[in-house]
Amino acid sequence: MKHFTRHVDALFSPQSVALVGISEKPSFVGNIFLNLKKWQFEGPVHLVNPKYKELHGHPCHASVDAIPDDVGLVIIGVASAHVASVLADCAKKRVGAVTVVSSGFLEQDAEEGRRRQSELSAWAQVHSIPINGPNCLGLMSSQNRMVCLPTPLPALIPGNIGAVVQSGMLAPSILMPLAARGIGVSRLVSLGNEADVDLADYINFLAEDPQTKVIVAYAEQIKRPAAFVAACKKAAETGTPIVMIKVGKSEGATRAALAHTGALVGSDGATDAMLRKLGVIRVDSVDDLIETAIALLAPARPRGNRVVLVSPSGGVSSLTSDLADRCGVRFPQPSAPVADALRKIIPAFGAVGNPLDATGQSVFDTAILEGTFTTLAGSGEYDAIIWVRDFAAGIDRESGEAKAIEAAASLHPDVPIMVTSIVGGHYYPSLRPGQEMASPTNQLNGWPFLQGGEASLKAMSSLIGYAAFERGQSERPSEDETLPRAMSSTLSALGKAENGILSESESMSILAPLGFRGPAGKVVGSPEEAGDFAASSTRRLVMKIASADIPHKTDAGGVILNVSGKKSAEAAYRTIIANVSAHAPKARIDGVLMQEQVAEGVDMILGFSRDVQFGPVVAIGFGGVLVEALKDIKLLIPPFSDSEVRDTLATLRGAPLLEGVRGQPPCDIDALVAAIRTFGQLSAAAPTNVSAVEINPLRCLAIGNGVVALDALIIVGDSASDTEGSGHHEAA
Repeated sequence: MKHFTRHVDALFSPQSVALVGISEKPSFVGNIFLNLKKWQFEGPVHLVNPKYKELHGHPCHASVDAIPDDVGLVIIGVASAHVASVLADCAKKRVGAVTVVSSGFLEQDAEEGRRRQSELSAWAQVHSIPINGPNCLGLMSSQNRMVCLPTPLPALIPGNIGAVVQSGMLAPSILMPLAARGIGVSRLVSLGNEADVDLADYINFLAEDPQTKVIVAYAEQIKRPAAFVAACKKAAETGTPIVMIKVGKSEGATRAALAHTGALVGSDGATDAMLRKLGVIRVDSVDDLIETAIALLAPARPRGNRVVLVSPSGGVSSLTSDLADRCGVRFPQPSAPVADALRKIIPAFGAVGNPLDATGQSVFDTAILEGTFTTLAGSGEYDAIIWVRDFAAGIDRESGEAKAIEAAASLHPDVPIMVTSIVGGHYYPSLRPGQEMASPTNQLNGWPFLQGGEASLKAMSSLIGYAAFERGQSERPSEDETLPRAMSSTLSALGKAENGILSESESMSILAPLGFRGPAGKVVGSPEEAGDFAASSTRRLVMKIASADIPHKTDAGGVILNVSGKKSAEAAYRTIIANVSAHAPKARIDGVLMQEQVAEGVDMILGFSRDVQFGPVVAIGFGGVLVEALKDIKLLIPPFSDSEVRDTLATLRGAPLLEGVRGQPPCDIDALVAAIRTFGQLSAAAPTNVSAVEINPLRCLAIGNGVVALDALIIVGDSASDTEGSGHHEAA
């Protein structure tokens, strides 16, 4: 299902509206009529109900096709059993678009409801007339004063936020707080069951809408992942940020945990990774949604992530310091020269630092504020300044506070000064009740005020993150980037592989051309052969069971480290065979793999699995025996650039281990990044019959020594169960 933008536009820009199902009784359709009249919709409004000749002082028609004029948008609010007959009249009339607010379709999960929704979808396709809903609250467009929502609004304010919500209740939850602060929306739509026009269609439309500067969305499902991705890419191209609440987190992927990657990715993990790649800002609450959207309305983006917070309170400074880390905001301390300059401005009982306590005196002596803001903005050490007030309220442009902010901003326009409050809630017209303001405003220099300590900091973090996303767009690899020459042999081998779990030796052989090579070794078939191999080696050995039926060697007792000498190797062979035979009596055993033990390093996991919606998802993180215990994993959607890989590695909790701790040498991060980049290319190009590839551990050696693949697992086809254990983790 694919609608052109002009089809979606028919829902938002009709020349007239017909309301079907209106009556004398209170109803959604009745409230929509009241809103259309109250806010003076620009076109005619037609009422349809065969029971009446007249309603609310307006003529009432027996059917849609009985309306003498052209009809742009039809709002249907009749019982679900009668919707089909109304649609038949709409087809005769050749209306422009339809919104079905009626319930009784797919949401009731009954055969009759599913059939009715299927009929809606088919009707829209046959007649090329877009349908919004069913089971929705309606939609609105402030430009033409069309409020086809049953929600009473305190004001109709044209604005630049476009809202797409898959929940009716979210419409007033977004509209009312914005209106209280004098912030409007361009368009808002409640999607309901998405029988026809869906989330991807609306994002695609709003990305090209000149009135929409920021898109907010509440999503419970993504019906057409490919169309959704394309729409989000269009939004990125047009510079239209998307802020989204995506609910419905799952416990993990349905694929068995034969490889860790499937369980670690999960359907929500893949969604989260894809949203990050697309630049979609994912938030968890409506408060965060609103504050982030307001922040993104700002006229410019911060140049970097260095933020300084100023308040008139030491307590607020302490509180925000504690919030900073979990909100993703950096508060770097000022240099000594800047700190010295600030001490000449701020009273001695204040505190120079970051956050900075300008003292309560700054409320009365605004020269303190102007000097502080100007010094910080001109220092070159900060990319944004946050001025925190006690509660959410407007500001008088004629006040000393506003003039101090505007004076500093005029001198240093590249450093935004954002006004926030430490708490959210009701938005007050003034900080001092009853005091008239000469020139009230909720923004200065185009930067809107935010509210709520935590929500404001998260919004600032998102604004900084989106600015970085925009800067990084030119670095992102294309979908058809040139693959390494060695990739062809690996892809060919994968294409020829039979369904099932490939053994470690088979997996390593397939991956070796790409540089994922392990230590030299040999599969032996008896204790005596193991002893002879050990006797010929001068290094300590690792011995591992060789069996495609035992993907989880450690759990099966199939791995022994630090083997040295003939007798030790013979005993280890017998122990491994006995352990595995007891663990999985029916497993096919090819023997025992003996390898020289690799030098110390940091063990990583590198894997990909296929998400049902978004395809290949790559997991990188700390691996080996700790992969499940730590779950220090990040996900990426291929293809990705070296900078994306480095940035992702830096977000791992164990990232300092790669830099070297407690006397350990730093790891060869360049080699690790190159290996991850190649693995991403493999995951994007792998035949669709390959369901998972995992290298665990991939040992990152000391700088200059590269990486070594110590174990690998490839799953071809859909292996549906994990009968041997709960993890694939080895150490060597």
